[in-house]
Amino acid sequence: AFSDYKRVLDMEKGLARVLWKENNISFQRNLFVSRAHDAVVLNISSSEKNKVSGIIGLDAHDDGRGLSLPFSYERDGDDEFIVFTAVQKNNDQYGGVGKVFSEGGSVKKEGSSIIFKDCDNLTFILKLFVYEDKIEAVNRIKNELKNIPLDYSLLYKSHRKIHSELFNRLYLRIGKGKSK
Repeated sequence: AFSDYKRVLDMEKGLARVLWKENNISFQRNLFVSRAHDAVVLNISSSEKNKVSGIIGLDAHDDGRGLSLPFSYERDGDDEFIVFTAVQKNNDQYGGVGKVFSEGGSVKKEGSSIIFKDCDNLTFILKLFVYEDKIEAVNRIKNELKNIPLDYSLLYKSHRKIHSELFNRLYLRIGKGKSK
């Protein structure tokens, strides 16, 4: 069972964080949408080595109501990427391509998912597309992901610099007193 569950949204840093303990081991999940790399970046780490394990896949959301989806979709992947593409009834196309890298442990593709086991930490980068031919978009994104640094702290540092500058351009002061 887990304990000490805590969710934090840091607007100034542009970071959503979840913290928890499981079997006296601290875990942390960080997520941000990188302004520098136009990508969603997820990182999972723990206070002890070889404790981060799980599965990542891209799939359509099933809300449990048994409704038919208003689009057709495909899930795919190769040794380096996982892919989700969809086509709306009006033929608009969208989707995403994801890549995983880890420190320690093992990472392997199984079907259209990625299984990670006994990692020190794991980072997942997802780039999305919309209103673009899915074959061209997937190829373009794969090339872009090949050029993104495989280092979570570098990804976050470049995002935070841009995001903080934008966030701090304006402030709101509520209360009595003189304004600056």
